[in-house]
Amino acid sequence: MATEPPAVAAGLDIGRVRTGIARADPSGTLASAISTVDTEPLSSLHQRIVGALGPVRIGQLIAGLPLDQHGGESKATRFVREVCARISAELDLQIEFQDERFSTAEMQARLKEGGMKHKDVRDRIDAWSAATILQSWLDSRH
Repeated sequence: MATEPPAVAAGLDIGRVRTGIARADPSGTLASAISTVDTEPLSSLHQRIVGALGPVRIGQLIAGLPLDQHGGESKATRFVREVCARISAELDLQIEFQDERFSTAEMQARLKEGGMKHKDVRDRIDAWSAATILQSWLDSRH
């Protein structure tokens, strides 16, 4: 009889074009960037997320919430909440939100400081931002 894999936390950075995906290690200590998938079509986004995460059992799903600089909601915030409601229903998982203000800008600055070219940064930024969001959530729990 096969045993079920341990549940891990997964992180999402949902954008109108791409969605970044990250997952935590089984100990819940370290987040790693996994992949970036197209956000559209929304009807199958949950399948692309699960496919990118591979053979793991998702215990918690954490999505970055793009609040404005004053902590208020915006059009982007409402879009993320709508997408997450759909994903939550499809996967039968509650989604927790983590403030993602400045996570993408912070990650872009770090990567450019590290010498990455603009195209390389653009192609990977969403997954790395998802890892930053998830790591922030993991750190807040310890």
